[in-house]
Amino acid sequence: KSLLVHYTSVGALFCMLQSAAEGRDSSLRLYDSVHLNDPTEGLTLVRYIEKQYGWAKLEPRHHSHAYMVSFVAPSPEGETEISKELVYWLTYGRECGGCSLKLSIPNSLLRKVSYCPDEAKLTGETLGPILKAIKPLARVNDEIRIMLVKRFFEFLEGIRYLYKKEEFQFENECRILVGGSDDCQENICFEFNDKSPLIVRHYREHEDLTIGEIFGSGSTITIGARVPDFDDLKRSLKCMISRINMKLREDEKDQIDPRICQSTIEYRKL
Repeated sequence: KSLLVHYTSVGALFCMLQSAAEGRDSSLRLYDSVHLNDPTEGLTLVRYIEKQYGWAKLEPRHHSHAYMVSFVAPSPEGETEISKELVYWLTYGRECGGCSLKLSIPNSLLRKVSYCPDEAKLTGETLGPILKAIKPLARVNDEIRIMLVKRFFEFLEGIRYLYKKEEFQFENECRILVGGSDDCQENICFEFNDKSPLIVRHYREHEDLTIGEIFGSGSTITIGARVPDFDDLKRSLKCMISRINMKLREDEKDQIDPRICQSTIEYRKL
């Protein structure tokens, strides 16, 4: 396993821990890719393929998505650089009003994101023989072509979100991905936000990312610098963790003991 950092809201953290404290299955959520903040997500590889194989282009583009959770990978030195921490807090940590979680994640699930255009090109070239094999069938008529191209891009759901523009390389990101088309409806959950505008987010949970598994040795919960009443919040978190450990003891599983602290980054929201 690797210790990786995941940024989220305090509300999402509470939801996970409270659910586990009440004895329900709870794990780190993989959210639908349609709500990612980068409008070009998933398009780097697709655009290369469309450019090289014009017949495989669909107008409008076929909607394809995946479920994922993202982490900041350690730098080559072994720790996330201090100078970059504020960037992560501003981008993913709700402008220092959220929290960061250092979690124990199975290496077998992780996929590194590439920010190099040549990597997308190499993958596109590797997929070339598949496209060449289906091209004769696509020539039969446009209806068959559209069906084949849609199925091909659905096939890419598990990898197309591993390629991003060079401008985002500061993220040093790795992800856990599940293709949306491969998922049955029973696995999909819904998170409803009744604030304006109304938002319904789709997510699914992963059996290898349960609370008991990810908050292993070395895990840390860091509350953002702008979150008020840290002492009260910490007491609530400790209480929920104690209740979770009671459930884990009943199931004869290892207990969790994440360190809880507050970020000391100096930041003022104007």
